[in-house]
Amino acid sequence: MNIMGTIEYTEFSEQGEQGFYFTECNSDLINMTNDPRLLCHDLLEHVNGLESIGSREDEIQALGAVCFGRYQFEYLDLTSDLQREFEHFASGCELDEIDEQQETEFDDQLEDFLNSVDYSYMNEELNENDRSIEQFKKLALDYMRLGITKAQKIYKSELTLANLFFDLQNKLDEQLKYLDLYTEKLFIDIRILAENEYSIIILKEEI
Repeated sequence: MNIMGTIEYTEFSEQGEQGFYFTECNSDLINMTNDPRLLCHDLLEHVNGLESIGSREDEIQALGAVCFGRYQFEYLDLTSDLQREFEHFASGCELDEIDEQQETEFDDQLEDFLNSVDYSYMNEELNENDRSIEQFKKLALDYMRLGITKAQKIYKSELTLANLFFDLQNKLDEQLKYLDLYTEKLFIDIRILAENEYSIIILKEEI
């Protein structure tokens, strides 16, 4: 399994932001960042690929991948670090219906997280979409389950994803310091070889 992406720097975007981004992302939905952790999240935990980033459905699947990997090793606080993300992408409550997903070994954690979210601000949107809070939570749970299932298929185990995430974060933290922002870009090629076996290749290229 190969995971690839190209990082460039820009001072111009639709949102007036500046920072690093993956060129494979939809140009209308690019979020610039100077945080290697967010770049790792986009490349590794958005299990549908960089080109799919931006939809609510994809974002909630990515939160499932976060729960599958980093959260299992206490690298973040699920309720505080992810709640704001969930509330942002769940706003509007406009998730497409999907088939019920198979239960996972992480369901108790997912349900605890979904029960911790404050849904009061969603009441109006839920009514407009003819959904109850419980119906919406069930739909979000299925999307997070789907994200976990895809992450398991890609990374084989939660340890693989967690270790890869932090190995890549450390490498990017170092590489981005010495990147010529206006003439160079980084090409990343990750190969998943087996459970907790992977290679990371990062190459500087001219823009």
